[in-house]
Amino acid sequence: AYKEGRITDERLDDAVRHVLEAQHKTLKEPSAKTLSQEQKAVIEEVNKRCVCALTEDGVDVKLSDNTKKLFVILRENSYPEIEGKSKELSGIGWFSLEKAQLKKQRILEEFPDAKVIIMNEFPNQLETENVCVEIAKADEAIFFTFCRTSSYLASDSITARIEYLIKANRNKTAAVVHMGNPFELKKFKGIKRILFGLPGGNCEEYAIRALKGDFVPT
Repeated sequence: AYKEGRITDERLDDAVRHVLEAQHKTLKEPSAKTLSQEQKAVIEEVNKRCVCALTEDGVDVKLSDNTKKLFVILRENSYPEIEGKSKELSGIGWFSLEKAQLKKQRILEEFPDAKVIIMNEFPNQLETENVCVEIAKADEAIFFTFCRTSSYLASDSITARIEYLIKANRNKTAAVVHMGNPFELKKFKGIKRILFGLPGGNCEEYAIRALKGDFVPT
């Protein structure tokens, strides 16, 4: 439109000025380098309120104490370096292997008798078969899933492999704990417990506590 003369230089400058002013307001460095206790308390309250639980009628968010549990934690796929160039998928690292290992440790603190498996979001055949075997041994399975929405790379959905894995084991799946796009959870109607929150914060901690019965989510 500008090249065709339908937009003047003045109008274009005004639009650019508007963008730069918005960027200056939202992207500038904060004046305070540390958070106050009051600000930290607000952030923690946001984390708590972001956790939402949907359950079937008559089902408590808290998991049963007398069942053999298998927790399946999804992590971002990563690839070995090829020709000196990393092939790791882009991401902020909220769902990296290191974060998944910390989550596993936290789950075992609350559920010491449970088994926890960390699984790629794009699992291969052996991974999938292994998880199915372990689900068959357990009384119930709990999946920790996520959606990455960074860079709008069409990655804001659960991978089809994970979707089919959960659906194939629907009868054994006691809960799906999801961080990210909540609309993805429409795929799992009929699951007894569905919990979701926002990635990047402390929502998963409160979801774990809700499954333990120490926190009441929204």
